Amino acid sequence: MIYKPSYQVRKTKSISFVINHLVLNIIMINLSISCPNFATKICTLTGDWLANHYLIAWFLVLGFIIWGIASRLLDVIPQLQKIKAEIMIPWAKKREHGRRVKSAIKADIEGRINTAILAMGNKLPNGWINKMKIEWVENESKDDFFADGEMVLRIRPLEDQTKNLVRAGYAFLQKAFFPRASNVVPKEHREASVLFTGRKIMIQQGGKIKEAYEDIILEPAVHRNKRVLPIMKHYQALDERGFFMGSFLREVNAVAIGAQFDSVSRNKMREEASALIDHMEDFIAHYPQRIPEILWSRQGPITNYGFILVAKPLNVETNNIRIFVNRAQERLAKGVDRLYIFGVEDSRSFTWKVVDAIARQVPEYEIIERFDLTNDYRGQPGGFGALLARRKQG
Repeated sequence: MIYKPSYQVRKTKSISFVINHLVLNIIMINLSISCPNFATKICTLTGDWLANHYLIAWFLVLGFIIWGIASRLLDVIPQLQKIKAEIMIPWAKKREHGRRVKSAIKADIEGRINTAILAMGNKLPNGWINKMKIEWVENESKDDFFADGEMVLRIRPLEDQTKNLVRAGYAFLQKAFFPRASNVVPKEHREASVLFTGRKIMIQQGGKIKEAYEDIILEPAVHRNKRVLPIMKHYQALDERGFFMGSFLREVNAVAIGAQFDSVSRNKMREEASALIDHMEDFIAHYPQRIPEILWSRQGPITNYGFILVAKPLNVETNNIRIFVNRAQERLAKGVDRLYIFGVEDSRSFTWKVVDAIARQVPEYEIIERFDLTNDYRGQPGGFGALLARRKQG
């Protein structure tokens, strides 16, 4: 049974007619299955009304489209998630609406954590960070609750969401860091890296949240493991020059992955992590004085990495890229298989030219990733880098 309108439509209304006709036919098909007479009457009356009020029909269709898009954006864009939470939490609590309260809490925590994570940019290694997604556990047995191996976090609908925020953020980072080899990385380094990065994120959220993170997460953690706090002090020194996230985390991750199925290397991961810190601290301690040639690279049991600093202003001004290509060839000759290139903010475009030129003119290297930094190698805000790796044979 197909609806046929009992009126003539002028050309100016033809588009509205088509839309109304299609919508009403869909309604007609569904309703006619169970109640054909009722469906015919409803569609006829509705069609006649829409024909005389086609602008209202357009506004209704447009409204549904906008609402659908807005609802989707509110769930995927962190800044909008925060706005959604600010609107929903007071409304839901006032009406004691349990489902809405949970939805508001979900939007609040997801939005704030995801905003902070996006603010970190691409500083962390590729593949580590995705947006947080909270799933409420309902109607599951205790066995089902833990069967999928996912992290379970207990969240209460507190008046102040600060505690939930810091706990959720910490749990998220625990899951994200060293995803392929978390069991290989020494526990104190794994914990210290998560705690240190979490504190950087919470500082961005404001003093109250930073204090809650330190009281609820950081203090108990350093009390449980006495090795964590001294390691975090080393991380701070590296981070002030961009080497914590720039090269240290990436090297620890690469070494851990390489040592997974090598019992000797796996048992020496603690010593290797300490050796990485010692080498990088020694390297940055010499800058801006002349850095000894031996410090420009380091060969470990798993990886052989090296550095290039796009440093001298004269090279930037004269567009002298060749000197950096020559240095890359020197690193290659010394067996460097992972090459880190660091630049400063005011020479970003020149540094990317250097990176691209090395990838073209030293074909043994390929670009693995580009990343931003909190501080550059001089200790100034900003900075960025790139990781190039020797191409695998075959």
